[in-house]
Amino acid sequence: MGGLLAATLAGMHPQHDSGPFPGRTLAAFAGFALVSVAVRVAVATGSLGGGLGVLVVLGGLGYLVVRWRRARVAGQLAAMEAEHRFDIEAGLEFACLPGNWPVMARHTLPVTGGANASTLPTRLRAANGMLHIDKLQGWWWGRRDLRAEVALSEITSVAVGPSQFSPTGSSLTIELSHEAAVRVHLPLPRPRAEAVAARLREEIPSGAIPAPWLSQGIVVTTSPPPRRTPSARALGLLAVAAGALLVALAMSAAGPGPVAIWSSGLSLVLAVSLQFNRPPTMHRQVGAAMGVTAVAFAVDAALRAEVWRLAGTVICLGLAWRLSLMRGPGW
Repeated sequence: MGGLLAATLAGMHPQHDSGPFPGRTLAAFAGFALVSVAVRVAVATGSLGGGLGVLVVLGGLGYLVVRWRRARVAGQLAAMEAEHRFDIEAGLEFACLPGNWPVMARHTLPVTGGANASTLPTRLRAANGMLHIDKLQGWWWGRRDLRAEVALSEITSVAVGPSQFSPTGSSLTIELSHEAAVRVHLPLPRPRAEAVAARLREEIPSGAIPAPWLSQGIVVTTSPPPRRTPSARALGLLAVAAGALLVALAMSAAGPGPVAIWSSGLSLVLAVSLQFNRPPTMHRQVGAAMGVTAVAFAVDAALRAEVWRLAGTVICLGLAWRLSLMRGPGW
């Protein structure tokens, strides 16, 4: 739930304003998906009221999240204008980060939502001649830290455009002197986003002459987060463990095989528990569990004197061998 909320708060959008999915189109898709879920519930339960209830609950929850996020950022804008400073929360596009940080930054988000978030939830703050970009931390944003900065003297322009994930949101494009840009998204209408841009322009040193040959762009000041198994591979390993259990259950139709069922069931529990942290050695742990399950099938075959149960041993050994050939994730 924390990861899904992180993805919602960070925003879901393509990388460019000219992309095929503007904010209103995405809103229409979201509405269509919501109605589809409500219809499926109504058909499954045979109750129109049940479908309408799901529609009201999910729609209301989404509305409350959007309103809370917008009110939070609007309050920060009011504080900025009153205190004459620049300090506001926004969603940073991953592609703006240097090197391989667009990939590594996702590992600072909750494991259940990092792969789906299109922007990184950050706080932008101007201080000491630098624009500091700090990732938000919390159970819904993840507790991993990420800090970056860019010199205010490198900023050449600040432009406001339409948002790609909300029909009423806005984007802020901060152009840098070496043809790079920092692009963030705000849950604010354009007039308020213009006020944010104006406040940032006031922070740019007057008389600063951009020097592209001296520009560094965005500099990440934190160390890389620990490696994790990619989400797609983690789900594949979960499917492997589930497949072994299905084989054991299928064989139990011809007669009980308790050792294989218990072993494959515990392997599935292991694969599910590993989904929360996705360690880089996840494939090895599941592979070892498949090896143990292969022995469990052999034990059942010996106890029941049924050679055909060794087919489960062959399957699990094949899976364990295939997993042993996998390389650990890297940057």
